[in-house]
Amino acid sequence: MIDDKRIESAKEEIYEDRFLLNGEEIVFNNDEKEEMFYKEDIKEAIGLGAKWGINELLKGLFHPASEVPRNDNGRIFAFSKVYDYRKLYNMDDMMYNTGCNTYQEMWEVEVKKFCLTGWIYADVLFDLITKGGE
Repeated sequence: MIDDKRIESAKEEIYEDRFLLNGEEIVFNNDEKEEMFYKEDIKEAIGLGAKWGINELLKGLFHPASEVPRNDNGRIFAFSKVYDYRKLYNMDDMMYNTGCNTYQEMWEVEVKKFCLTGWIYADVLFDLITKGGE
């Protein structure tokens, strides 16, 4: 899992690999022989880039609770940031166990009941875990 600790480690590693040469700074303004960028600014930029990439990846995976999951994709993990609630749903089974007439109606009841804020298809999450590496 990529967390803040891992990003901090990568910032150091990337900075040393890409911006240092034999222990000397290589990001210089040749005319003035001064550093063009400060070491910490470069590291911060690397970290912001990593966080941006992670957020872009997650944007495509997580869906807002206002979006009704397709019933042809089987199971979903739904969650509530309000109540720290998580549940695995099987959309077809859920439909049979309610008095609702449509998937949308059924989903709206669940969202309201548990204050759901988002969801992800279980297969997509599993693929991310098993094929996405670290």
